[in-house]
Amino acid sequence: MKRIALILILMLAVSIIIVGCTDSEKEERTNTTVSQGLEENIKDKNDANIGEDKDELYVRIKAKGSKRFFNGGVAFIPKLEGSSTKEVKYRWTIDYSEEQEDFIDGLVGEEGPVTEIINNGEEVSFGVYAEVSYVPGAYSERKVKLQVLDSESGEVLAEDSVKIKNYEGYYIVENTRDEKLAERILKTSNAKIYGEMIDMVWDIDSALNSGVSYINVDTRTFDGFNEEDKKQLFEYLAEQYDAEILDKTMEELKDEGYIEDLSFKDGIVFGIDKYIKNSEDKISLEGRKWASGMGAIGFIFEAEKVENEWKIKKCDMTWIS
Repeated sequence: MKRIALILILMLAVSIIIVGCTDSEKEERTNTTVSQGLEENIKDKNDANIGEDKDELYVRIKAKGSKRFFNGGVAFIPKLEGSSTKEVKYRWTIDYSEEQEDFIDGLVGEEGPVTEIINNGEEVSFGVYAEVSYVPGAYSERKVKLQVLDSESGEVLAEDSVKIKNYEGYYIVENTRDEKLAERILKTSNAKIYGEMIDMVWDIDSALNSGVSYINVDTRTFDGFNEEDKKQLFEYLAEQYDAEILDKTMEELKDEGYIEDLSFKDGIVFGIDKYIKNSEDKISLEGRKWASGMGAIGFIFEAEKVENEWKIKKCDMTWIS
């Protein structure tokens, strides 16, 4: 009996210890879970607050309709991306100086040409106001600038600009390079360097490609160019130049009706003719920009990677037709 009583006492003691440990562990786990939950909740709120305080806005000027015109004009609309907790307004300006006596063209106001328009994001127009007799070779430029402003403080949150070139009364709208857009979209090494190459060649004999609706980049001629490189480059070009991007050979462009009578109507072709060198840290190549049999240029492009960043060494025209 003593032995049985002793066993019962020992079993009871063990049970109390086990239950006590279990309750203690359960309480500890509960406290830990609650603590973790509070920490995560605080972190989420902090992250949310950080996001609320941070404004990341990007704006692009988009031209409605044709980017080429004689008499008449063109309408612009803003394309705003990103997020902000601030109320914004849009400030459009054009680069006229006080010395200019007459307005022959400019932003369209309610009662005539103006140099500034502030609105809530509605489209604005650039128009021709006077007939002018141009001398041969006459050329001028206008820059239309858009700033997205904080309505309360007037702080500039985002901006973009376009050039309007006037060749003897023939107007062509051109976008300027947007470094923020390039930085946001072009992430891979190849996308960055080829994007910058096309931007630089774009400005060489720019009359060839001004106001185009199609940009054909024959990536079959690009060495070491993968699908991600192509995706980023094409997204950037579409946004930068407000055009439809194609990836076709010259034969495909002809077969599909883009090129007729040796002319790519409303389009331009970029391609690589020959690589002189193509390594991880150096690129040297010869390429072409082609619009027609009588409208094309050749170019040489060289770049070198220094401290993991591409540096342009040369970008020059080599021939013209």
